[in-house]
Amino acid sequence: MKIYSLVIISALLSFKSFGIQKYNDDIKNRPYFQLQGIHLDITSAIFIMDFSISSDFEIYKTHIQTFGLQPGYSYLIAGDASATEYGSPFQDINLLAYSSIGYDKPITTQLLIGYAYRISSKSYAKEYPVSGLKYGISFIFNLNKYFKIYVKYSALSSSASYGMSAVGLGFSFGWSR
Repeated sequence: MKIYSLVIISALLSFKSFGIQKYNDDIKNRPYFQLQGIHLDITSAIFIMDFSISSDFEIYKTHIQTFGLQPGYSYLIAGDASATEYGSPFQDINLLAYSSIGYDKPITTQLLIGYAYRISSKSYAKEYPVSGLKYGISFIFNLNKYFKIYVKYSALSSSASYGMSAVGLGFSFGWSR
C-alpha cells in the first residue's frame, strides 16, 4: 500500500508541476493589471528641478519588454540665470503610458506618452491651467531594486506659448515588486 501511495503522490506532483509551468506561460502572454512600484523621482539640470511621485501599473509583459500605466504628480521649477521662467513653478498631474525595454537588466530604456494637466503656481500666468500631450524618454541605471539613477527628457505639448521641458540627471527611490 505504501508503494502505491508513493507512486500516486509522485505522479500527481509531477503532473501538477508541468501543469503549473504551462499555466504560468499562458498568463505571461495575457493582459493583466498589477501594481509594480511606487517611486519618488528627483531630476536636475542647470536651472531645472523636477520632483515627481508616481506609480507603475504593469499591463502586459514579454520576455524583454513591459507595458503599463504611470499615473503621477510632478512639481517642476524652471528658469534662467536671472529669474524664473514665466509661470514657474508648475504642477503637473499625469496619466502616462509606458514601455520599458530591458526591465530586468542593469540598464532600462523607458518611453512615456500620455496626458498631463499643468497648473502654474503664479497667479499672473493667465495661460494656465493647460492640458496636453506629455512625452519623454529615460535611460535608467538599476543599482538595486529600490534605487535607480537615470538620464531623463520629458516635454509637454500644449496651447501655452512656452512649452516647458525637463531634462537632466536624476535618481529614483521607492518600492518595487
